[in-house]
Amino acid sequence: MEWMDNATCRTMDPDLFVGNHQGGAGERRQAKALATCDRCPVIVECREHAIDLASKGQIAGIWGGLTAAQIHQVARARA
Repeated sequence: MEWMDNATCRTMDPDLFVGNHQGGAGERRQAKALATCDRCPVIVECREHAIDLASKGQIAGIWGGLTAAQIHQVARARA
């Protein structure tokens, strides 16, 4: 997907987006990941891709400024 070439996170450590987001350090990582998404020029494309993936099965991590739980919730609502 060509849009991924423009993602702000493309050069970042993927663990920031899929790692454990529990506890103080985890919550700080999650906040950093979400802040990265907020300034990303392809946030909409990323979010839609994640929702599409979630509708076909499981997805983990933060995509398009949403947590996995939020992504699954949107996918279920659209189904």
